[in-house]
Amino acid sequence: MTSKQTRMRSGQLSLALVGVGLIAFIGTLMETALNVTLPIMMTQFSVSLTTVQWLTTGYLLVSSWMMIINARLVQRYSLRSLLGVGTGGFLVSLVICSLAPSFPYLFGGRILSGVCMGICIPLLFTVITRYAPRSRLGFFMAVGVTITALAPALGPTYGGIVLRFFNWRWIFLLSLPLVLGGWLLALVALPREQINAPNQNFDIKGFVWLVLLLTTFQLLVTSGGRKNELIFILLLVLCGGMVSGCWRHIQRQPQPVLAATLFTNRRFGIYFTAYFILQAVNVALGGFLIPNFLQLVWHQSAFIAGSAMLPGLLIRIGLMPLAGKWFDHLNHKGLGQHLIYGGTTVVGVSMLILGHLTHGSVQVGLLVGVYVLYNAGLALAISNLMTTSIQAVATTETADANALLNTAQQYSGGIGIALVATLINRQGVPAGFYWSLVGLALGIAAVIFLVISGRKLINTKNN
Repeated sequence: MTSKQTRMRSGQLSLALVGVGLIAFIGTLMETALNVTLPIMMTQFSVSLTTVQWLTTGYLLVSSWMMIINARLVQRYSLRSLLGVGTGGFLVSLVICSLAPSFPYLFGGRILSGVCMGICIPLLFTVITRYAPRSRLGFFMAVGVTITALAPALGPTYGGIVLRFFNWRWIFLLSLPLVLGGWLLALVALPREQINAPNQNFDIKGFVWLVLLLTTFQLLVTSGGRKNELIFILLLVLCGGMVSGCWRHIQRQPQPVLAATLFTNRRFGIYFTAYFILQAVNVALGGFLIPNFLQLVWHQSAFIAGSAMLPGLLIRIGLMPLAGKWFDHLNHKGLGQHLIYGGTTVVGVSMLILGHLTHGSVQVGLLVGVYVLYNAGLALAISNLMTTSIQAVATTETADANALLNTAQQYSGGIGIALVATLINRQGVPAGFYWSLVGLALGIAAVIFLVISGRKLINTKNN
């Protein structure tokens, strides 16, 4: 940890958040920017939907690997050093992707992008939790979550607009100056920290366990779209064994690579699970399902598919910081949870309406309106769920909680996309889209149940 934590002035903090936030925004934007190009990629590279979706799920998977060790990285290295390594590598990966002559080269560039953004994205929340006033944590967390939750849903809009005027390679090229600009701003604002790293060995074995577990589970979800049930069963058994082995290893380690013992805190465990599910729904619906539904079922252009997302995203941009302020205000009265209840309920109702639209005629305007409603509900819930999770742990555990939540944010998106891609592959078009929406709606019901359970747990402790 830092031996001397420098305080940041308000203006300096704002500039740091703009710089690091811009890098994080582009990194999360690139998670789903290619999703609107998937039909084009399938034709150009002669690959299936199950294969091409790995451009997104692979990116999310490897970035979640790096986020696992974020808490250890920020203890050993300064924010400036980590940002330099991550941003420099990301710039190189964007060039590789823009010049890729074939699918393997493009996939390799995406994997490098994921590794680098797995370093950079959590630094936004490290800056917030390390330097933001505790009394305004809800507001600053809302700003951070606005950036990282909004960008994946905005990715298809960005991709569609670029395709309207250029080809898919420009999706990467146009990002280069923005990433470089964010890096320069962050270097100006971030203080030079004095690092007094604890003399601890890095838990390499635990890291390998977790990488294998996350990868195997991702393959398990993806394999559900194939007809070979033996592979699915073998992966399921392998996952079960890895969960058991990984948990035993973590319990034996004095300084495990991932602070899974935080899950013994029931409040944190409940809100973490709710956040994981809600983020999976967010990325799967806005970042994958709706753009591809508009193209593959309603036969709209990539530009229309991307533009249809924009009104809802603008609503979310405006509401999320306000939702953080409202949460700070209501939480002093013990009423903060009501924002999450209301938001998730609106999200659930919106998804039921979207499910009905999959059986009707082409109504792009109505779909856009329902997606606006969905984003309004999501704005009230998602950042406040993350804030509630952070507030459930001690201040000394904040870095570990951040690492878990950032890992969940990335990994859940990959799982969500893999699940809906699997359903579409098995059920076909348009039935696969309908059943995907049903599954996501059930996920929202689970979120509501978990939030209510968390609130009851708080009331029980208070009494």
